[in-house]
Amino acid sequence: MDVLQAAACGDIVWLGYILRRSTSLPQRDRQGLTVLHVAAHHGRVKFMEALLEGGIIEVDARCPQGQTPLHLALTPNSAPWTQASVACLLKHGAQVNVATIDGLTPLHRAAAEGFLECVQALVEAGADSHLKDSNGHTPLEMATMWCHRQVARFLKGAMWQRDKKTEVSQRQKLQRLKESLQYGHHLNECQEKFVKQDVSRERVTAWAKQKGVPLQWGPERGAWLFKHVQCRSHDHPPAKVKERKGRPKAPREAWNVSPNPNKPPKASVSRSQEVRTSSRPRTAPPTPDLRRSVALTQEPSGHTYYKACWEGEPRPAPDLPLNVLKRELFPADYPPRLSSPLGFQSCSVLDLPHFCPSPGPQASPWTEIAMHLVEELQPGHY
Repeated sequence: MDVLQAAACGDIVWLGYILRRSTSLPQRDRQGLTVLHVAAHHGRVKFMEALLEGGIIEVDARCPQGQTPLHLALTPNSAPWTQASVACLLKHGAQVNVATIDGLTPLHRAAAEGFLECVQALVEAGADSHLKDSNGHTPLEMATMWCHRQVARFLKGAMWQRDKKTEVSQRQKLQRLKESLQYGHHLNECQEKFVKQDVSRERVTAWAKQKGVPLQWGPERGAWLFKHVQCRSHDHPPAKVKERKGRPKAPREAWNVSPNPNKPPKASVSRSQEVRTSSRPRTAPPTPDLRRSVALTQEPSGHTYYKACWEGEPRPAPDLPLNVLKRELFPADYPPRLSSPLGFQSCSVLDLPHFCPSPGPQASPWTEIAMHLVEELQPGHY
């Protein structure tokens, strides 16, 4: 009995005898399979444990067809130790997304065989449920073709959860990109404004020089006015203290509006003080319009790029549909369908006028409700 036959039978005693007689194992048989391939194919868990714990053979060894021991463990020949064999290989670091020359991953094999527990273990280990084989089939389609309903339901849920996580991540990137573009748009507008002011100043200076008129410019751009400097300066002389019969009165600072001058108010003094003239909440500042400064282009491959007017080269956008990117970056192109939600009032359908019934069979009441909604909505927005 050689070592391959011992692997097929799971004889650990014979494996130890061979290891004592020889320092190395035969690497391949005639089909290109290693000892671990044969042991995994027949579900010999203890034999696999002895091989992997001793570091005798690689856990991801591949045969000429590209199959790893994890592929061969997911076959009917390994029953009833299929799940234990898969757990043993995953425990020792087997890769779960290795594909054969036909593009089949271990998840494809488990889904086609209907091994629900193995499919769950592979997904938890990080198997990609969106990979396709050479025929373009995903593990979900393999389970559907072989009528494994429970496996198909689990894979459908796993794919949905991964898609949602990916979408949330991409939408967070889109939100950060939008904030960055809005900030860049604001800086670009300020720079354009300063350029226009400089051009106007040069033209007015040239005109005044030609006409011989003296110029009286205000303070330079970005400089504080004198009264503001006085308010914010810390070098002004201290306030005069009025003498009283008892103890002198403590000086009262400008920001200290507390009735007790010895106790400062419990408020933040780092922000500028304002006077509220209304009890209504403040309105949010208008959203900058990015349509004039940002352009979106989509290549035939499906990748979307954006280019800002203040940047030289286009950059890749988040991996989202083009209409989603446009709705988030250019909301002005997608106005709300209704002018105001206050235009609708709750009422009974029975109080509405009935349309003339059609000569055919009795129409459904939902059709009449839809016709009323069409009349209420604005034309071209429904």
